[in-house]
Amino acid sequence: MNYQDKPVEQLFQDVKDYVIAQRNLAMTVLSKKGADTFFIIVTTIILLLIGWFFLIFLSFAAAYALGNLIGIVWVGFLIVAFLYLLLGVVIWLNKDRWIKVPLFKVFFNLLAPDKDQDYE
Repeated sequence: MNYQDKPVEQLFQDVKDYVIAQRNLAMTVLSKKGADTFFIIVTTIILLLIGWFFLIFLSFAAAYALGNLIGIVWVGFLIVAFLYLLLGVVIWLNKDRWIKVPLFKVFFNLLAPDKDQDYE
C-alpha cells in the first residue's frame, strides 16, 4: 500500500506506532522501578533480621553482665528491659522525623522519574 496516496492512514499508523512505543517504554520503566523497589524491600528485611538477632544476643549478654555485676541476674534483665522501654518512647516521640520522612524520601526518589534520562 502506498501511503503517499493516503496521508490519513499514514497518520493513524504513526499514532498507533507512537502509542505502542510509549506503552512499551512505560512498562519498561515501571518494571525497572518495581524491581528496584522489590530489591530494596528484600535487602531491608534481610538486614533487619540480621540486626534483630544481633540485638537479641547483645541484649542477653548485657543483661547477664549487668546481673553478674549487681549480683542478681533478673535485675540485669529488668534494667535492659527498661532501657528498651526508654528507647521505644524516644523513637515513638520522634517517629515522624526519624522514620516517616526518610521512608517517604526513599520511596519518592525510587518512584520519581529519572532526571538523567530523556524518554521523549
